[in-house]
Amino acid sequence: LAVESAHGDATSVVARGNRSYFLLPWRARTIVGTADIVHAESPSTYSLRWEEAQTFLKEVSAAYPDSRITESNVSLIFGGLRPVEPTVRKRFFSKELSVYGSVEAAHRDLILDHSESDTVTNFISVVGIKYTTVRSVAEKAVDLFEKKLRGAASISMTSDLKLAGSEYHDIDRYVGEKMFELEKLLPPAFARQLILDYGTGVESLIRILRQNPSSSRMLTPELCVAQVHHSIHNEMAVTLSDLVLRR
Repeated sequence: LAVESAHGDATSVVARGNRSYFLLPWRARTIVGTADIVHAESPSTYSLRWEEAQTFLKEVSAAYPDSRITESNVSLIFGGLRPVEPTVRKRFFSKELSVYGSVEAAHRDLILDHSESDTVTNFISVVGIKYTTVRSVAEKAVDLFEKKLRGAASISMTSDLKLAGSEYHDIDRYVGEKMFELEKLLPPAFARQLILDYGTGVESLIRILRQNPSSSRMLTPELCVAQVHHSIHNEMAVTLSDLVLRR
């Protein structure tokens, strides 16, 4: 959940029984998570239901009464699908586990070599669990392919490559340099947040702002016209929600 809040503390984690919740400041809101709910149908039928959000709000309020979160504070609900431990499916269909309950998610990425399980050669399936492990699991999958096709894996370089947007040597110095350029075009606080959000990708915004000064116009307190141009041309934004919610 993303809720309107004046909460300014660092990340907070609260627990109730064997469940833990986190409250993370995000811009002018607080992100509250998470709930695990069994989805036993086809992945294509997945959708969020308000009743599930209401149940989650009650749990968080019971665990952390001082949060004072109500339904009127909720501005966004988001979720997705992730794999669970194999035993969960069995327990769910045997009625040992309810839809809304304590669900044990899979903790390890899965790389399946189909030559071992299905006698299909040179075919690998990968099930990722977390964004933070995708580079590592990709390296392992490519290494496996190389061993199968070439007999040995080459040394991966991805662990030493910088992520897009982080191609700087000193973050404080970089922020200072870009602030000198942006504070003439945008409100200082907003300009600083853009640099922290986009990293070196802010160069694109600076070019847009210089070519079209009117693109500095603020559409919301957190979005200017230049960001819309950037998202459409560089981030595959297609819908309004892509522009407003998905950065």
